[in-house]
Amino acid sequence: MDFFQIRGDFLKSGPIFCELFQTRSEDKDVEQYLMAIIQHLPLSSKTKELHTQIDELLEARYFANNDYDNLLRLKQLSYERYKTPELLLESANIYSQKLEQPEMAFLTLLKGVENNTYNTELLEQLENLGNIISSLDDVKEIYQD
Repeated sequence: MDFFQIRGDFLKSGPIFCELFQTRSEDKDVEQYLMAIIQHLPLSSKTKELHTQIDELLEARYFANNDYDNLLRLKQLSYERYKTPELLLESANIYSQKLEQPEMAFLTLLKGVENNTYNTELLEQLENLGNIISSLDDVKEIYQD
């Protein structure tokens, strides 16, 4: 089934696929369709509830399965729609705590500064990660010598 051909029906079919996702949890086609909805259905007052429902369903699944790559992809898509610093902080925490990639966490938080979507917590976390990365670079230099 080519889910991308029925783009115009996202608003109508979205709730049905959300229900299917809950009952047929291992069906990758349903998961792909839900991702297609949040990628292609513009955010509006009419679609916000559906976007939120899909975000919650997919986030719970990805987190439960330790599927951090898809979880980060979902967070990125959410950030593109909502532009909130909280989403960047959540992504940065996944990078630094779950994947032990402080450099990627730092780069993620820089997006908030670049896009003017930051808050005090984001700036503090950015500074902390900068210090960690600096320390890691110092350690790498010692071992390379």
